[in-house]
Amino acid sequence: MSNSQKSSQNLAISKKKRSTSVYAKYNESKPIVCDLNKYEEDLINHDKEKNKFLKAKNLPKTPITVIESRSHNTKPISIRNLCQSRFIKGPNVRKSLQLKWGSRPKTVLVIKKKDSKSATRITKKILHYLVYGAKVNILIEPSAQKDFPDNTPFKNDNKSYLNEIVDFVVSVGGDGTILHVCNLFNLQPIPPLLAFHSGTLGFLACYDYKDYRNSIQSTIKGKFFLTLRSRLVCRVFSNNELVYKTNVLNEVVVGRGSSSHLCNLKCLCDEVSFTRIQADGVLIGTPTGSTAYNLSAGGPITHPSSSGILFTPICAHSLSARPLVFPDSVKLKIKVARSSRGTCTCFFDGINGCTLNRGDYIVISTSKYPLPSINRTNAISDWFSGISTILSWNDRKVVQKPLSTKK
Repeated sequence: MSNSQKSSQNLAISKKKRSTSVYAKYNESKPIVCDLNKYEEDLINHDKEKNKFLKAKNLPKTPITVIESRSHNTKPISIRNLCQSRFIKGPNVRKSLQLKWGSRPKTVLVIKKKDSKSATRITKKILHYLVYGAKVNILIEPSAQKDFPDNTPFKNDNKSYLNEIVDFVVSVGGDGTILHVCNLFNLQPIPPLLAFHSGTLGFLACYDYKDYRNSIQSTIKGKFFLTLRSRLVCRVFSNNELVYKTNVLNEVVVGRGSSSHLCNLKCLCDEVSFTRIQADGVLIGTPTGSTAYNLSAGGPITHPSSSGILFTPICAHSLSARPLVFPDSVKLKIKVARSSRGTCTCFFDGINGCTLNRGDYIVISTSKYPLPSINRTNAISDWFSGISTILSWNDRKVVQKPLSTKK
């Protein structure tokens, strides 16, 4: 078979595999639907650039084995080898895991909080230790190169295959920095995340930067536990056509935005209508996001390892509109009613707002790409420490006195 015939055959197979996908590219301001032939040309050019980048940087991917651990005191059991070291949600994958490197990690992506002098100072120390102490390859964001000129930035064109070259991610900042990391790996698997706290809350970033040497060494040796934090995949439809797709870690909010009218929203679960919400909006969140906007809206607090999708009305014009928790296997559809007095606005983790006109809708389901966050101790202790110290959960200064035993 000639090279041209092989190329044609591979292209035909590639088209067949992608036949069920929606071929669209998205601009931050306006979605642009692409021609299929142009999309295939972009894929070929993308593969060429990818191979060129990998060869030039010599950044191999370390194979990973995930081992299940129901308790941090029990002996871990090997359940599977990850396909190309990708964390993909499946029926046999538990949410409390321990990671075992197939070999020593080679490539680390370092992300810091933008425009923060303290984060820059901390990151310089971490980078120095990663290069000279841990002896790994380093990648940084292009926007951070001015602060760290000696390190290699990835190009924006390389973001679509960062997960294939990065063994784990180090973030320096707060919870907003972690949301930024998730946005970098938006519609793709995320490598394990080691998050150092230097932000405002630090609910998700549980590591103290002062102990960065031991934390990095433990990560490289594989002596840590993971929590797979589920994400939601959101698909926005206008005139029954997909116009936008993204993943969120905390929540997606369908609200009235700048409109003075209440939202009039039809809500369906697996195409079964279960209510119509007339409110300032509705919040669809993850267990991880239960302590974010969901908490302020009166929603339940759930452990990040629990399976569920949170449904929380925002300032509903009804005394009986209580929050719900759906199984993580369902698909929720939120549709703007044709009779709605105004438009609605979607916000994904607080950013990237888009408008929903009358008849438009958004479909939300659990993403197959969770965030594997590295625990400081274990999933239970880290979570209770966060809600106790940061949220002051059940903080009661006065303890009830015992009944008197005197007769």
